Amino acid sequence: MATCSFIEHGLVDSLTGYQVQREIFNVLKKQIDEHFPNQQNFLVNTIWITFNKANLLEAYKNFGHIDNIFLCAALDDYMNNIPLPLNPNLKVFQLGNIDELGQNNYEFSASAITMSKIFKKYNDSELLMCSNNPVAYLCYQNKPHSHRQILTKTLLDNKLLAKGIVTLGKYDDQAYMFLELVKLEIDEPITEYYYGSRGLTKENPYSLGDINVWKKCFLNVISESSYSSRLFISEKTYKPILGMRPFILNGNPNILQYLQEHGFYTFEEYWKNVNFRECISMEDTASCIATVLREVCSKSPMEIGLMYNEMLPKLKHNRERFFQHAREQEHKLNHLFNT
Repeated sequence: MATCSFIEHGLVDSLTGYQVQREIFNVLKKQIDEHFPNQQNFLVNTIWITFNKANLLEAYKNFGHIDNIFLCAALDDYMNNIPLPLNPNLKVFQLGNIDELGQNNYEFSASAITMSKIFKKYNDSELLMCSNNPVAYLCYQNKPHSHRQILTKTLLDNKLLAKGIVTLGKYDDQAYMFLELVKLEIDEPITEYYYGSRGLTKENPYSLGDINVWKKCFLNVISESSYSSRLFISEKTYKPILGMRPFILNGNPNILQYLQEHGFYTFEEYWKNVNFRECISMEDTASCIATVLREVCSKSPMEIGLMYNEMLPKLKHNRERFFQHAREQEHKLNHLFNT
C-alpha cells in the first residue's frame, strides 16, 4: 500500500537545496513502502511544521486509519510536539535529526548529504587564509535567535565586536532582547536569495559567502540554528569544515562530541582556559566564546598566521573527512530499515 505524505510545504521546486530534500523524501517513501507493505503509512516532513498546523491536521484526518507515522526532521530540528492527536496504538517512527536511537528511531544527517551534493566547489588554494593582516574571527548570524543575541551582547560588553566580522539579522516585527543591539551587516555581493520560514533571505546555505571575506578571517564562530537540547547539526557547522577553518561553537555542546566521534578535529585543545562541553546555558557558551576571542584577538597577525599553519593538516583532514562522512550518511539513508 503506497505511503501517503505531508511533505510539500517544505519542498520548494525552484531552490536547489530542496530539490535534494525531495530526493531524500522519495528514498524514504520507497523504503517505507517496501518494509511496511501491508500497513497504512503516513510520512511527515517536520520542517516549518508550526506554520502548517491546520493543513497537517486536515491531511491527517482525511487519511483515515493509520498504522505508522514517520516524522522526518531533515533540515530542521523540530520533532517534539507535533500538532496531531496521535492515537496511542499508532506506531511513531522518528527519522533524520534525533537525539537518541531507539527501537523506532533512525538517525541520518540530511544536511551532510545535501551539502556534499550542492555546496559550491572550492579548491584548496581558494580556501587558504591570507596571511597578510588576517581578521581574528568571523561570525555569521542571520536570524536573531536568542543564543545569537546573547553572544552579540557578550561580544559588545567585552569590546570584541569590532575586532572581528560579525553579522546579526533582525525581524521587522520584533525587537532585540537588548537595547544596545543593532542590525549588523557586511557589504558583500548577493547573487542568490533563499526561501525560509519567513520568506526570502539573502543567507546562502550552500557557499562560504564572499570568498574574499572568508579568506581573510581566521577563527570561525559557528552560530548554529538553535541551542536546543536536540542534537541538530545544520550546514552552519559543516561550513568551516569544508572551508578549512578552525572553529568554536555557539550551539548545543554535544555537537562537539558528535563531530569527534565521527572523525573530525574540534580544536578544543587550543583553548585551554575553557571547556565548551561543560556549558549548560547560552550565557555559559557566550562567556567561553568571549574568553577564546580575547585570546585570539590579542595575537599579532604573524602569530595568527603561525597558528593557522600549525592547524592546517587538521583542517585538510576535516575537509577530506566530510566527504567520507556524507557518503556514510547517504548509505544510512538508503538502508534505513535494514537493521
